[in-house]
Amino acid sequence: MLSLRVKPIKKPGYYFDQENYYFTNQLVTQWVGLSAARQNLSGEVNVNTLESLVGGELPSGDVIKGLKSATGEMNRRGGYDLTFSAPKSVSYLGLVCEHKEFIDLHLNAVKTVLKLIEKEAAQARKSGKDGMEYEKTGNLCFAAILHDTSRELDPQLHVHALLMNFTERLDGKWRALASDISRNNGTMEWIMDNQIFLGLVYRSEMALGLKEMGLEIEHTGDAHGLFEIKHFDKALLEQISKRRAQVEEHIKGMHSNSLKAYDRATLDSRKSKEMVSPDELRTRWSAESEALGVNPTTYLATLKEKTKESLTPKEAMSNNQELDRSVLDAIAHLEEKKLTFTYQEVLQTSLYFSLGEQGFEALMARIDKEIDAQNLIALNTENSSFTTSTLINKEQELIKKIVNFTPQKKGLERNTDKVCKLTDNESIQKAVTQALFNKEGVVRIKQQSATSRELLSTLIDYSQDSKKIRILCPSAYSARTMNKDMTQSAPTLWQWILSIGKQDLCETVAGFNYRHRSEHKLPFFNSKKEREVLIVDESQRLTPDEMNTLLSIADKRSAKVILLEKSQSLSGFKSDIPDLLNKAGIKTFEVDDRKAPATNINLIEEKTIEGRILKTA
Repeated sequence: MLSLRVKPIKKPGYYFDQENYYFTNQLVTQWVGLSAARQNLSGEVNVNTLESLVGGELPSGDVIKGLKSATGEMNRRGGYDLTFSAPKSVSYLGLVCEHKEFIDLHLNAVKTVLKLIEKEAAQARKSGKDGMEYEKTGNLCFAAILHDTSRELDPQLHVHALLMNFTERLDGKWRALASDISRNNGTMEWIMDNQIFLGLVYRSEMALGLKEMGLEIEHTGDAHGLFEIKHFDKALLEQISKRRAQVEEHIKGMHSNSLKAYDRATLDSRKSKEMVSPDELRTRWSAESEALGVNPTTYLATLKEKTKESLTPKEAMSNNQELDRSVLDAIAHLEEKKLTFTYQEVLQTSLYFSLGEQGFEALMARIDKEIDAQNLIALNTENSSFTTSTLINKEQELIKKIVNFTPQKKGLERNTDKVCKLTDNESIQKAVTQALFNKEGVVRIKQQSATSRELLSTLIDYSQDSKKIRILCPSAYSARTMNKDMTQSAPTLWQWILSIGKQDLCETVAGFNYRHRSEHKLPFFNSKKEREVLIVDESQRLTPDEMNTLLSIADKRSAKVILLEKSQSLSGFKSDIPDLLNKAGIKTFEVDDRKAPATNINLIEEKTIEGRILKTA
């Protein structure tokens, strides 16, 4: 797993404290990267040298300006901590069972990712004819430091790859790493935007190495490809995962399972390490293992034997067939959720499907073959964005469905007095009355706010006397949150009465589609037609297939569909739905329901074929 600590490295000496590596009783450090080589940094990392680099003072005599104040204090980030943690089962075999090859595997996998970061993310700024420009430099300096225990003194192999804040430009000048508030460029911006991808590259290298050792992996159920060694004792795994359990417990109250949430929970739940001698710790780990019937001395051989016994005879599959399967499965998976996708999305998904089978470079070569055969249809000259013939047909079908959607026989009558009593926002008043008065069967309302519910509440109250209202949400979490909010602080009497009844006000789009897919075949169905308003919250988060099914059901019911699109939520989020609606020429209304000025963050764009994997995941 890769976690990011985006904050200044103010105390480089911390990484050399013996409490971080006292089980092995030997600190393993190494300089990595072309910047390090050009500064004659090789072999083990020295704490004094590291402190100088963090302060912007390079061995060559160059000084990176701005990292230190006149008093010697850090006033800019002198470096960044990228932490790579090995699977728990790997840490156990490397530390408790003392098989050094697992430690080497972990270090080599980390180096592979650092090399990729260096190639794709290294940037410096320079002045050009048209103002400030960003230059890809291709060189970075990392201080890689191996630690071996968690704060709960469980075996935990993890590398702190300390990225120094300097790089050499093409003109030979040493400068700080580029940053960009718009996120169109910048070294750390790229790393943070590609955290999932980098983690998958690391895990792919680990899985390949474990397979070569005669072991298999099994996914832990995580969406980002986390795994453990197959057949590893579950009770033992739980015993040596006490720190992980703390993080999991902390994250329960955060309502998110994203990598950013895990990073936050890791920091918030940390505590100081207990001081125990290495011999005492070794005795503790051995005793915990033996109490569960595991002998550390012979456990690797036991795992290999179980792996061998569990392998079922099957038709041998060549490497080319494995590549075909991984890439084609990735494309099929993306076709279920998108109308277009990036090169990196294909590569990232292929990595997930091929863990333990293929490395990312082989997958890239196989994806290029799909491009050459035009099974992936490029949408730009840089070969960074694609569609397929299947998706082109799906898009055309959706556009046709929107254009030909049955209009309402009668719109809701405009009632200025009523809407003015519901909200003081003139923008919302206008959008609500126009959207419901308009006879188009499907309309869109663009919201500026990503969090305000004032528009939704006004739509409900304005139309509930004339129509049955259904609120549809893209996810179960958003539906639960909205129902809870309506119950605890219902803004109207009608919503409060509804909230204490048996039926929830909000449900998921997927749930609605599943329950009503075949309802048109039932007796008396026609009596229900043209009596509903379906309000779809955050419609930009729907998949094309969800939208297709929803519109088919709504058209058969002659329902009015109002798609709420939160423009601010699109910042940093790629969705095909807004562009699809634009192509269909859907009737659109706009409201300004912001409580405070909005901040827009753009997706990273890269104009070269070599940089196509810079796309945000």
